[in-house]
This record gives sequence, structure tokens and C-alpha cells, in this order.
Amino acid sequence: MVIGYSAKHMLEEEGQLGLFGRLTVEAMAEHFQHDDYILYAPDTKNDTTCINNLLVHSSVHLKTPHSSGFGNHNSKAIVQATHRHGVQVFHGLATDIPEGLERNGIATVLTVGNLLHKHYPERYSWTERFFINRAFKKALKSVDAVVAMSEFSKSEIVDQYGVDPEKIRVIMPVCEKVFAESVSDEAKKVHRQRFGLPERFILVPGMLDERNNMLKVVDALAKLGDDELGIVVMGHRNSYYQKIKAHAAHLELPNPIVRIRERYNAAFNVVYAMASVVAYPSRYECASMPIMRCLSCGTPVVAATGSCMEEYGGDAALYFNPDSADELADAISRAMGSEREALLAAAKVQNEKFTSLRLATQLRELYRELRSNKKHQ
Repeated sequence: MVIGYSAKHMLEEEGQLGLFGRLTVEAMAEHFQHDDYILYAPDTKNDTTCINNLLVHSSVHLKTPHSSGFGNHNSKAIVQATHRHGVQVFHGLATDIPEGLERNGIATVLTVGNLLHKHYPERYSWTERFFINRAFKKALKSVDAVVAMSEFSKSEIVDQYGVDPEKIRVIMPVCEKVFAESVSDEAKKVHRQRFGLPERFILVPGMLDERNNMLKVVDALAKLGDDELGIVVMGHRNSYYQKIKAHAAHLELPNPIVRIRERYNAAFNVVYAMASVVAYPSRYECASMPIMRCLSCGTPVVAATGSCMEEYGGDAALYFNPDSADELADAISRAMGSEREALLAAAKVQNEKFTSLRLATQLRELYRELRSNKKHQ
């Protein structure tokens, strides 16, 4: 089988959806080596560092069709390229599905992540919301199947866009293999010095914004009254980060907030392994890379209720109301203390749900099903 992928997001180092796309292609290339996987990227001079590990596979090929644009507004070049390359199934991310693939008998799949424009409209201008919403409507209507990364995400797609639930397949992603590798004491020492990490800390992953609700972690730490425990966040310096720092100072927390910039993401597995606990207070997620990373590296995790977290963490995480600092403080205390060993034992079982073989098998089954349906139309 020849499968085409939209690689536009895959070339973006910091985007979560692009990361999911890269991990998807890696899983397919490892477990189904006789198929061909063609990555279609804009004909620009984008840095391909993010996908170099994919291109070592003989079955993975990068193509950059020439056109004056790329995406739903100018997709003629990519449609022509897929026809020349004999693509049978095309898998896009977000709304990246070229128009006209169906005329060549190509089955189409779309993986959808967070619908932030629906839940946090204040982040976008009216014009941005209009075009994003229109693109989603058009893409979701045109494709043969939609991949949601959780049951919560599936319900979101149905509720927000009226997509037939039968058209949506829930297929959970995987996390990077490096998180399953053991981290040496020397590596921990080097990174502790490099980033100025405290001996014991709560790691709070995710973007530094209101949605990720990191102020609640500051409140929870104040309630715990543990003077040796610090907070480490990840992301760009912005106004919300300043708000976190100011709040911590107001509560007179003894340890400063430590921020690790996103460009150091190659070191994230070491930082996760060093954390006493990972706290994920986000109010809205359709997939949870941080929880998968914790399951893989053996760090206890506590997460907010209300979105997809329970699906990802199962019995291997503790949960709290995102509006309750008391519940969060209690969960952190239990995860670091009385329930730590039980959570880590459960993590080994839960982690089996997120194998690359499982992901690749489910996707290939979907591709074959869609291809078969196309042949009989």
C-alpha cells in the first residue's frame, strides 16, 4: 500500500500535532516495512531536522510538490503528485487535506487534535476564527474517516461539527521512545546544573497559558507547605509566566519557579525522570502526551478531570478538580507518598495501551478498510 501524509505540521518542532504525526509515520515504517510512506511538505526551504529519523527508513520518502501555495487553498500540485506516486490513502493533520484527492480514487483520513478555537475564542481574531472554523467544516465533511485521539475528542468533533460518530475512529497515539530509556545519575546531575533544578520538584508540562491552569499548582504547593519542593515549568517566557512568578512571590514560596525553554526539548526525558511528580492541571486536552511520557519513564502523575486525562492515565494516575487547589495538593501528596508505588505498578500495565505496534496495526486496518471501500464504490 502507498500512503501519503501531510508533513506541514511534522516540520514544526514545537507543535504537538506535528509530533503525533512524526510518531505515527515512525510506527508505520517500523511495523509495516513493505508499504511506502510519502511525506508531502511545502516547497520551501524548511529545516527537515524534525523528520530526519523518519527518512532513514527506505520506505519513507519526502516530496515537495511545486506550487505557488500549499494547503486547502492551493492543492493542485499535491493532488497531481499523489496521482503520479500511486498514493492509495492520504492522511492529513488538523485541516490539511488537499482538495481533489477523491477524483483520483484516493481514500482520505484526518487526525484532529484540540479544537481550541471553539473553547478559547479570545485567543483568535474574528477573521482567524472564521477561516479556522470554515477549514474544519470543509475538511471534516470531505474526508472518508476521522481519527480522534480520545473518546473525549470524538465527542468534541461530533458536538462541535455534527460529524457522524460512525465516521470517527478513536486511535490513541504513542510517545517518544526515549522516555522509556533509563536515565543515568550523571545525566541527572548534568541537567540539574544546566537548568538550575531543585533536588525535589513538581514538573508542570504544557504551554504557559490560562488553559493549562498552572496557577493552581502554585496554590497547591503553598498548601502543602513543603519548603524543599519546587516547581519547574516548560515553555516560552510570556505574560502568563510572569503572572505565575508574581503569584508565587505573593504567596512567599521559598523556591523560585524554574522555567525550561522549549528549545531544550531534547532534554525533556531527563527532566521528566528527575521530577518527584508531574502535575497536569490543564482544563482542556484531547490527547495527553505528558501522561504517556510519565507512564513510560516511571514518574507519578496527577491530572485534572474534565477532558481526556482519565482515558490516558487510567488507574496509573490520580485526578483532581481543576478548580480545587486542595484536591491538587492532596493528589500531589499521595502521588509522592503513600500511593507512589501502586501508581508506578499500574503505569506498567497502562503503558501497554500505548505501544507503536498497537498504533500501527489500528491505523493500517483503517487504511485497508478505506481502500477496500473505495474499490467497491
